[in-house]
Amino acid sequence: MNFNFQILISTVFIALAFSADRKPIIDCVTACIHKESLADWNNCAPKCFSSSPDKKDENYLKCETKCAKLRFTMEEDDAKFSDFENCNQACVYDYNVL
Repeated sequence: MNFNFQILISTVFIALAFSADRKPIIDCVTACIHKESLADWNNCAPKCFSSSPDKKDENYLKCETKCAKLRFTMEEDDAKFSDFENCNQACVYDYNVL
């Protein structure tokens, strides 16, 4: 399966798992994963939050930053794709539940 298609499918499933009040932020951060580099992602993701993010927002961004590092250090057919996918799912879950 095409690596970029896998990322797209993964982000769709992740996006379906969140609560409505956090949906715009999760959608925005999820869209940033399609940037070309980790530096681009680091520039994109923080802009998804208000000018005064709360502690939960900060923790979510920190969690997703770990996932982004996984994503941008993988080779196209890297077996670590499932680690990246699991990382994202855990971040979204924690953001919505904890």
